[in-house]
Amino acid sequence: YDWTVGTHGIIINFSVPHTTTTSNTTSGTSYFSSTHPPQESAQQYSATYLPEVALEQGWDQATTVNSLIQKAGYHRPITPQL
Repeated sequence: YDWTVGTHGIIINFSVPHTTTTSNTTSGTSYFSSTHPPQESAQQYSATYLPEVALEQGWDQATTVNSLIQKAGYHRPITPQL
């Protein structure tokens, strides 16, 4: 990390790709077909903490980043790939 808790605020902006599928209305299942390939798109996320937030909460850098990811609205598991 290149910032200091209590000295620097932190802004996070990231996107997570996801695939949409076509639904089969007769069976209720999703499928891919050559005429309806998956559509690639990405969900955008963004959040900000002022410098004092992490300090007041007693968080280290990793905890601050994880909290900020959740504040941005990302509620899936946080992995190293993220």
